[in-house]
Amino acid sequence: MLKIQFEGYRLTSPFGWRIHPVHKTRKFHKGVDLVVSPSNGPLYAFVGGEFLHAKMGVTGSGFGNYGNTVAIWDDMGYLHIYAHMSSVSVTVGQRVKYGGKIGNQGSTGISAGPHLHYEIRKKTSPSFGFTVDESGVVEPTQYLINYYRQQPTVDKGEEPMTAEERDGSRIWKPHQKHKRNGSRLKSQGGVCALQRLHCR
Repeated sequence: MLKIQFEGYRLTSPFGWRIHPVHKTRKFHKGVDLVVSPSNGPLYAFVGGEFLHAKMGVTGSGFGNYGNTVAIWDDMGYLHIYAHMSSVSVTVGQRVKYGGKIGNQGSTGISAGPHLHYEIRKKTSPSFGFTVDESGVVEPTQYLINYYRQQPTVDKGEEPMTAEERDGSRIWKPHQKHKRNGSRLKSQGGVCALQRLHCR
């Protein structure tokens, strides 16, 4: 069975039931917590897509207590959440390719220390797909495995990104014709190769 390894990250809290590190109560963790070094290290997109949110999460928005949050809408209609960031380097309406820099790790919102909370939601609305229980999310690792298995244009021979590419040149303004069908994005562009996410 394939296993996804988040290269350069340390997994500190998996998807599922746990004792919340701040509230000290049993609660379902709807994503995974990942840590990079240094504490304000750069964060990169695990999938390409369109930014629907790129600022501090506020109560009632679907990102309350998430701190600085980036949300990427992928071409399958799912929403990828990157939370507790110290800074955000993108804006709503931009598109990003796989591996593009989106900001820096932090500890904003309700957080026990610098880390990335990565969550994948099934819908984008209402409230950016927020649900009180786990019914509105999927397990991130398995989702990414399935997502990249379905991509027909992955070029396994593509060279790794340069430092310049990783620092932001993989983020661009919308220039491709695309349309929304419900919560699904249909793009005329290609799919970026899986470069930093390794399958075993």
